[in-house]
Amino acid sequence: SACRIFVQEKAMVVDVDEEAAAMFYHWWRFFRLVYVKTRDEIDAKRFQFLIKSKTNTQFFHYFGLLSTSCWRRPKTQLPPNVCFCRVEAFPPPAAQRAGRPGGVGALVGAGKPGGKGDAALIQLLLDELGLAGQPEPSRIRVGIISRRRKRFILNEDDLVDACLDLGLDVQVLPLEQMTLFEQLAALRSVTVLVGIHGSGLNNAIFMHKGSVLVQLLPYKLNYKGAFQTNARRAGVEYVEWALQDASRSRFHWEFVGKRELGHGGREAYLARGSPTGGAEVYTFWINQDIIVPVDEFKDLIVSAVRASGLNSKIADRTKWRPPRGVGSR
Repeated sequence: SACRIFVQEKAMVVDVDEEAAAMFYHWWRFFRLVYVKTRDEIDAKRFQFLIKSKTNTQFFHYFGLLSTSCWRRPKTQLPPNVCFCRVEAFPPPAAQRAGRPGGVGALVGAGKPGGKGDAALIQLLLDELGLAGQPEPSRIRVGIISRRRKRFILNEDDLVDACLDLGLDVQVLPLEQMTLFEQLAALRSVTVLVGIHGSGLNNAIFMHKGSVLVQLLPYKLNYKGAFQTNARRAGVEYVEWALQDASRSRFHWEFVGKRELGHGGREAYLARGSPTGGAEVYTFWINQDIIVPVDEFKDLIVSAVRASGLNSKIADRTKWRPPRGVGSR
């Protein structure tokens, strides 16, 4: 045998599908299943995670919450002649056959963010990161999700200034560039989370109950996702705003073919608005870069504060009031 070093700790060979590796919504459903699978078997977190090759590893630090060992790639990050005595594949082969290759197939049905089953896992994250004892926020704080790859808020700086004009604390959240600790510490301190349509909005499940999520919908987007449902499952209120002015959106026409445009051209295509689902939604309609009118944004934030139990309580305690005329339009 080529084995010279035998590892007695149980090893799990994890195959993360592309969607779970790229988008938080799918990642959370996947990781929750890994947690459920391992929570009764982990002895002092002595567990090895061997991850099949993926180029996108942005969420893989979550594995460190379940093990004292770093995750590794079995083909390139193990010393020679090392063998594991107990190895299990996840998802199991039968589940992989039930879904797409590398997927969790029928196993994912009960893993939606914000559900009752998330409470123990969220508590584990807070405990492991030393955030469980963080007190409820004492000031209204707006967190603006700042996407760095696509789907931009083009006047993000103006929205920061708008929050300051309202007398509110504000924090820009480039989640893709933050550590897990930084993400959760920020999400536990903000009471209003704002972001353009996208998977990152599901991070609202980490906020204190009574906070509020604000979804910014691009122009004529008729698909809203499950963000409202997931937020409310977690005890977080939900408010949305839709861009009404096409001139304030940057459209990526490279995602639309001649067949979709038809005879009416771009103007007619925009007038129709998006379908409620399908390829056109996920390529063209959601991938707009937008400018949010500042006056509308101020009204939106005031409405969000009033819609949220936690923010209303803080406003009463701190005697915060919006400037005259804001929030009444």
